[in-house]
Amino acid sequence: MLNERLSAAVIFESALLLRKYPIFNAFCSAGVIHYYQEVNVGYAVDIGTGLKVFVVRNADTKTLPQIIAERREAIENLLNNELRLETLAGGTFTVTDLSGEGVLSFDPLISAGQSAILGVGAVSTPLGASMGTYNLILAFDHQIAEGRLAARFLGELRERLEAYETAMFLRYRTEKRKCPSPTVRDA
Repeated sequence: MLNERLSAAVIFESALLLRKYPIFNAFCSAGVIHYYQEVNVGYAVDIGTGLKVFVVRNADTKTLPQIIAERREAIENLLNNELRLETLAGGTFTVTDLSGEGVLSFDPLISAGQSAILGVGAVSTPLGASMGTYNLILAFDHQIAEGRLAARFLGELRERLEAYETAMFLRYRTEKRKCPSPTVRDA
């Protein structure tokens, strides 16, 4: 599973991009496209007690720290079996993450009343590369959207998330260098 900060960044950046690509924050009924006014991102979690999807309401209006805190609280409530029903309803777009299971690619299923779901697969590192990237999969309703638009959404999301990964990697390397060297004493 993605670390806490990167998971929240996926929710945060997806929500911002849904304003630019509203077709993925919509649904089709009887041949008519309905656009949601709010961006409510569901995040699918399974801790061995069954799949639950908690919803970050109005995710496009929240800061990254707010989403980190809300995600943390939802996970704690899930672990303590204290999730409220209203926390699980009203998603307009969903993120599902199987990266922690080592799954590189999968076919996420779109939830009823939505037009898309983002799947996050495990890190794959191309031969010769120093850093790998998470695999991103966007399943979408082909009745209302086309592949080119999905590719643009994914491309922009990948660029934004790679910036987070690079910043985290550089921070880790910087912090590692600041560690004091072991002291060598003569016997």
